[in-house]
Amino acid sequence: MADLIKQLQEVRSSKIVCYLTGDRYSNPENLPFSTPLHSNSFFSTFKILSELQEKAGGRIEKLELFLYTRGGEIDAVAPLVNLFRKFSSKFNILIPFRAHSAGTLLCLGADSVVMTRIAEISPIDPTTANLFNPLSNPQDPNSPPKGISVEDVASYFKFALKGGRNKKDASEDKGRIAHLSGEQSKLEVFKELTKNINPLALGNVYRIYSQIRLLAKTLLCKHLSKTDPRVGKIVNALVEEYFSHQHSLYAEDAIEIFGGQIVKKADESNEKLMLQLFEEYTKLMKINEIFNLREFMGDELEKTIDIDGAYIQSEHSTYVFKRKFKASQRTQLPPNVSIQASPGNPVPLIPNLPRAINVDLISSQWEKV
Repeated sequence: MADLIKQLQEVRSSKIVCYLTGDRYSNPENLPFSTPLHSNSFFSTFKILSELQEKAGGRIEKLELFLYTRGGEIDAVAPLVNLFRKFSSKFNILIPFRAHSAGTLLCLGADSVVMTRIAEISPIDPTTANLFNPLSNPQDPNSPPKGISVEDVASYFKFALKGGRNKKDASEDKGRIAHLSGEQSKLEVFKELTKNINPLALGNVYRIYSQIRLLAKTLLCKHLSKTDPRVGKIVNALVEEYFSHQHSLYAEDAIEIFGGQIVKKADESNEKLMLQLFEEYTKLMKINEIFNLREFMGDELEKTIDIDGAYIQSEHSTYVFKRKFKASQRTQLPPNVSIQASPGNPVPLIPNLPRAINVDLISSQWEKV
């Protein structure tokens, strides 16, 4: 891995830090194999950068982040951008494949973004979940809050205020929203929305909406003037103009949004090395391998799952976000059926009966390897 990083550095005339977060598929889908971009990576990143600076003998002229992520914490983005910029005169991001959501936000803080032919960025409309959101399972009071897309709420207001009702409803509605003033219409639409969603949850949505726009502008202004017309264009495009958070934006789309001075297509030699390096991480993190929990457990009652969830690496050092889980399974007995077991001995698995498997976190931490 270090040799490939060195080769890419030579071609790019730069120093490179790789940061990749895992998104391995699993069955069932809710297993903890997807690792988000997280603020807990800050100190490991700082140590990697400090070592690079020390070996370079001072400030790094051209520092590049080789990035793969499906997203993560919004609050992790600005500290990471500021950290990279403190160590370098020029900060670029290299995208071999995916840099979605919070990863796209990171790109806003870079002087330049280099994308391969398969590289993707995405819209940056976040999903927020707090204690006031509706439960993901209304029948289970212990279920986690359901996430609310910030842009879904904004789109609802736009749709309702533009009269997004059929003609029959609109004609019957003349006594309500149709004839009201602008402010009255907004209040009426808000009342309809709060019938299903706690007003405090909507307040949180608005706060996140304002935060994401402010953060996007702040990151862009790390390398663009506040009066540069590209700032508003980029923010509007990524926050509002795409109707799906899963919408993939390729190099051609990104160049149209950011301009060719910021986003560049990787040339043949760059792309070849970028994809070779990414393929090595794909093997390490088993990104293309589906983890089947039932096959993994077999007939064992308990088993440990070790996950390398993320990598931060330079030519000199490697940090891995390691997580350990305990998986345990038991037979789901039919109603009114019980089994006698001697004290201290677990109930054995019974063939041909369904099984329930629980997965519990034991530990998670960044480790130097």
